[in-house]
Amino acid sequence: MTSPTRPAPPRGAQGNLLWDAGTGRFDPIRLRLALVLREWTAGSFAVDTGCGRSSVYKALQGQGVRDRTAIAIMHGLGQREPRLPRLE
Repeated sequence: MTSPTRPAPPRGAQGNLLWDAGTGRFDPIRLRLALVLREWTAGSFAVDTGCGRSSVYKALQGQGVRDRTAIAIMHGLGQREPRLPRLE
């Protein structure tokens, strides 16, 4: 079962949140940046952290994911510090 499927908030409405508990959605841009800064591709992240590949791709598409999936993604990101400098 996924989180409620409300329309996505307008871009920027989430502020600086990586994941929105209200919608169950990750900010796809921030999530992809978090993966790249840690030198992971979506596929290698899924393998290295035990997250389902389809769940990672759903999160990267901005679709709602289950709380269990969000927790797994957050724990996975916590396994590795960013290795690349953040460019802004």
